[in-house]
Amino acid sequence: FRRVLFRSSIAAFTTGYSALIVDLSPPKQKGELIGYMSLAVPIGMALGPALGGFLQEYTSYQILFSVSAICGILSFILALQIRELNSFSLQKIDFPHVRQNQHLERNFWQIITHPSFSVPTIVLLLIGCLFGTLTTYLPLYLRFVGLNFNVGLFYTIAAIASFAVRFIAGEASDRYGRGLFVTISIICYIVSMILLTLVEKNLTLILSALFEGIGGGMLIPIILALISDRCTATERGKVFAICVSGFDVGVALGGPVVGSLLLDFGYRWMFTITGLLAVIALIIF
Repeated sequence: FRRVLFRSSIAAFTTGYSALIVDLSPPKQKGELIGYMSLAVPIGMALGPALGGFLQEYTSYQILFSVSAICGILSFILALQIRELNSFSLQKIDFPHVRQNQHLERNFWQIITHPSFSVPTIVLLLIGCLFGTLTTYLPLYLRFVGLNFNVGLFYTIAAIASFAVRFIAGEASDRYGRGLFVTISIICYIVSMILLTLVEKNLTLILSALFEGIGGGMLIPIILALISDRCTATERGKVFAICVSGFDVGVALGGPVVGSLLLDFGYRWMFTITGLLAVIALIIF
């Protein structure tokens, strides 16, 4: 029950947080601000395990979870200080072509079947499958290849690359368009999988981590900005929940389903085929 409650709270926060950032962002700086604000998650995920490991080592589990609870309480107090714009104000700052949309209250099927939203959802689903397979089977793959490489370093390099690229990609997407950077991010995933399939040395693995981090750092923030451009303020939370859930479903399917089906072909073929998922995502987009 705790696990279900925890995952539900994360899903609710991600949707509400992303929609709120868009609501409060000037249209001309939407991508830039989403890129900056989305840095909170990788920073927290980088600091959390380090702090948790320190507390677990030198104190006790009671203190560890008490500190976690205090962080949650502080987050709640800070969230109470936020004042949202009302619906009338949001309507005024939306893009003109969105305001003219007569379907202000589209239901689930109207959203999921509309190409403006179904395409980003499918792209996130396919990349989510790739990401889920990568995170599940990478440690086993490195053992199979025989590389003396700390798998944690792969994720650290990817996180640093993801962190750095968000400063550039968000602002640039406001200037040059969202589609260009979504395309670049998918290509980075393709290159990462190619390098991972051909890996023989540590340098190749490091390059694969860099491209994977760059792709991940661009894809989610830019797609959030893209779908926010295509929906009205009154349906933004619903659209975000539907589209971003594509990535969550992909991650859930990646390891236990996609990876298990492909594992009989060998690790290299498995990552080759997951790379083809990124190629399909690129073609669809």
